[in-house]
Amino acid sequence: WTWKTRGALVGFIALVCFLIFGQSPMTQDERLIREAVGEVLNKPAGELVQEDFERVTSLKIPSSGLADISLLERMQNLEELDLPHNQIEDLSPLEELKSLKYLDLAGNEISDLRPIKDLPNLKMLHLGGNSLKEVTSLTGLKNITELDLGYNQLENSKPLAGLPNLEVINLTGNRIKSLEPLLVLGQLKLVVLEENSGIIQTDLAFAQTRLPNCQFIW
Repeated sequence: WTWKTRGALVGFIALVCFLIFGQSPMTQDERLIREAVGEVLNKPAGELVQEDFERVTSLKIPSSGLADISLLERMQNLEELDLPHNQIEDLSPLEELKSLKYLDLAGNEISDLRPIKDLPNLKMLHLGGNSLKEVTSLTGLKNITELDLGYNQLENSKPLAGLPNLEVINLTGNRIKSLEPLLVLGQLKLVVLEENSGIIQTDLAFAQTRLPNCQFIW
């Protein structure tokens, strides 16, 4: 068997499935999502219809090798979504999930946050361990109270100044050079800054005088 022969066989199987059943064969990612939904609803994954997807408000698929989350577009009533430690890059299927309040995408391969910039009800967002170099898109998430950005590649914390309800922020393992943008956030209760070599003791002392009710872990 050559790779070319295998590719031709896969294409032939897909064509046969489409001609017989009117649809392409289910991908592994789609199967993972369907099985998770079926478990929530106690219903066989193969029997799910659109109304079933709309019934689900909470879904968890951790550490499963999930990459393509296109099927989540059908789940308009999701409020809590846990997808940590997968292989997700593209967040565009989440763009219209306006009911989301809690979103865990830690440990994926995300570099572009634009698809989630207009989720008005989002309060808790976990993005630690991704490939983020900037977070400008987060400035529209005005209701965020808890944000995890640990272990990315961030240098600039300025966009965080636009989050008026932010109470907890984790910036561990980044390249943050200045705390100045955070000092306008009087509601902050906890800032975690471990493993940021650009922050010096005098910066931290100044920040503590400006935000006396906030705990800084450094």
